[in-house]
Amino acid sequence: MGSDTEAEKSIQKEKKRVITLAPIAKPLAGKKLQKRTFKLIQKAAGKKCLKRGVKEVVKSIRRGQKGVCVIAGNISPIDVITHLPILCEEAGVPYVYVPSKEDLAQAGATKRPTCCVLVMLKPAKGELSAEDLEKLKTDYEQVADDIKELSSSEREDNWRHNALPAQRVFADVAKAISKFEPVTVCASSAQWENARKQLPEDIRVVEMSMNDSWFRDSGPTFVVRKKPSKLSSFNRNVAGIDWNFNAWGGADEGCYNDWSDDLLVSKKILAVERIPRFQHSMILEGGSIHVDGEGTCLVTEECLLNKNRNPHLSKEQIEEELKKYLGVKTFIWLPRGLYGDDDTNGHIDNMCCFAKPGVVLLSWTDDETDPQYERSVEALSVLSNSIDARGRKIQVIKLHEGEAKPRLAGTRLAASYVNFYIANGGIIAPQFGDAKRDEEAIRVLSETYPHHSVVGIENAREIVLAGGNIHCITQQQPAEPISLADNGH
Repeated sequence: MGSDTEAEKSIQKEKKRVITLAPIAKPLAGKKLQKRTFKLIQKAAGKKCLKRGVKEVVKSIRRGQKGVCVIAGNISPIDVITHLPILCEEAGVPYVYVPSKEDLAQAGATKRPTCCVLVMLKPAKGELSAEDLEKLKTDYEQVADDIKELSSSEREDNWRHNALPAQRVFADVAKAISKFEPVTVCASSAQWENARKQLPEDIRVVEMSMNDSWFRDSGPTFVVRKKPSKLSSFNRNVAGIDWNFNAWGGADEGCYNDWSDDLLVSKKILAVERIPRFQHSMILEGGSIHVDGEGTCLVTEECLLNKNRNPHLSKEQIEEELKKYLGVKTFIWLPRGLYGDDDTNGHIDNMCCFAKPGVVLLSWTDDETDPQYERSVEALSVLSNSIDARGRKIQVIKLHEGEAKPRLAGTRLAASYVNFYIANGGIIAPQFGDAKRDEEAIRVLSETYPHHSVVGIENAREIVLAGGNIHCITQQQPAEPISLADNGH
């Protein structure tokens, strides 16, 4: 295994990139908005519709020039730009921060690090052709609208329409689960009152700071030990593993730049529930593993072996850590996850899951022209030739995908019916508005879980638009004292 020193260096490197951002760097563009913004800057630079540097940007805004102001978040000393957001607000100019002055310079076609730029619809001299203006205006208005929404809500780089449609779906999920078992919903201080109003009194609402809502990945992985932990004052068989988290890829490839609140989510949940906590330095998300409760674990090479997670660990070393902490013995490695699941680098919970020990539900398509077809056939071959920890040959049940609908032009929406939640006597399943496939998914799940009531959640696409699904926003907490795992601590 890689040494603790190597692991610590990897963790510190990620943290360093986060803390170099200035404290005033808000609103901060997420990865998706960054890409759109840099694309806009590149176009504007090519058409000479770009002002660079504090002096030029400030002068233009004071002269009444309208535009979109983009500011680097890693400027030092920060007082160089502290007056710029105030100036933008007074002039009605939308502004947004991006993490790096180097990236900003590259987008603006200059070698010198750039602290800020102003994107305009008119060049300093002359006029754009009608065709060029229309192309630039389309991207300009999209970025300007995204910035305004980002400034007015939490994580509007990820959730559309101020997250209101998604909040309604979150509430529907919570209410559906509450019919079968107790539910706790975590909400930020800004959203606590809103959440409380949308949810019935029997659902507990806890205030918790977070960078985003994917508790399957930022929250703890619960295990049930044979004996209560001697290292904790909580006399509980149930324990929680607090994995390291880097927003699915770290400073360079992650989905957002600041995940400092997410790093504390597991610790806070376990403290609230008074459950023993075992911290691990390995980067791992709950959606990247799926276990059968009898010693077998499903994972994908695309995610767990990705260099943006644990580059200092080999496949065998990752297996050893999971064996120790999850109590598993056998691994089934699929090469890839669901096509289009780029945000997570192919989480297993979008591709397949255990219906019960020895039986796996697999996301499937019969369309040989669909890019998912190759991945599903590949996974079917691996699963069909696998033996679980109890010596059983894996049985596969195909769960057909719904019709793929776009998120942005050219971007696949990773909508999978496999990404559901199992409650005590209930299955909470996504519905995507594809009547044929929605109905088929309910039928297959009802046949697979004959002793559960299957509840379909309408408009689950609102969650998928942000990169996840029902399984991703939930985290089950096992009851005492069932014995499933003993991690030896």
